Amino acid sequence: MLLLAGLAPVGCDLVDVTVDDGGVVIHPRWPFDGGLPEEGEELPVPGPQPPGGTVPDDGPAPAATGCQQDLEDRRVEVSAAPQMGGRPTGQPDLACTVEDPVWIEPVLHGVTFRPARVGRRPVAIYASCALAASLADMARMLADRGVTDVVYLGIYGCRVVAGTTMLSEHGKGRAFDLAALRTADGTVHSVLEHWERNQPAPVTSTGRLLRESMVALYEAGTFNVILTPDYNAAHHNHIHLDLSPEGRFFR
Repeated sequence: MLLLAGLAPVGCDLVDVTVDDGGVVIHPRWPFDGGLPEEGEELPVPGPQPPGGTVPDDGPAPAATGCQQDLEDRRVEVSAAPQMGGRPTGQPDLACTVEDPVWIEPVLHGVTFRPARVGRRPVAIYASCALAASLADMARMLADRGVTDVVYLGIYGCRVVAGTTMLSEHGKGRAFDLAALRTADGTVHSVLEHWERNQPAPVTSTGRLLRESMVALYEAGTFNVILTPDYNAAHHNHIHLDLSPEGRFFR
């Protein structure tokens, strides 16, 4: 997601595209239905993942960057990651580059990050170190609100903002699409089912948790841009949070 002066941000794509030695890989950003997967059901994980869903051991680790060291000091488990590389489809002049890429262990301050559904196995997350820091801050805030799990639909994906030729913040590893929160009592607070559209004072407890959490993240500066289902139909099942440096926007 990129926010330019005088332009409103535009909705997200529906796929994550990555490039590796085997060629182009397309990861559908699965719609979230708020429920557990059927027995034996297995869905692809959104975005790139290391083999086996764990951080690979490639020998001695390079020296930690300032951001990585700060996270380690905060007891957030990260390790340096390679550039995924690639160019968005149909955009040969654009390149997806992640500043200070890292693998993030998916449990932050007691909150487990799960891809696609609440029943999915957590796996390491690929993102910029700056996004890792924001996710750690978000996890701490959500933990204080009784949240145990975060369900996400997309993080890194080499693509442009839908309908434009601008590189998405997802292509820089600086965006996160949140689909649901689960609290300690087992309640799943689904964006698709429980976000109260255009209602600044939600009347349900699930709606309040979702909106008040997003407002808190925005006011704290944890994310610069937050797009909810109030923004447009493309966000009906998720909330887009990113670190676009071009401005601040909440809708």
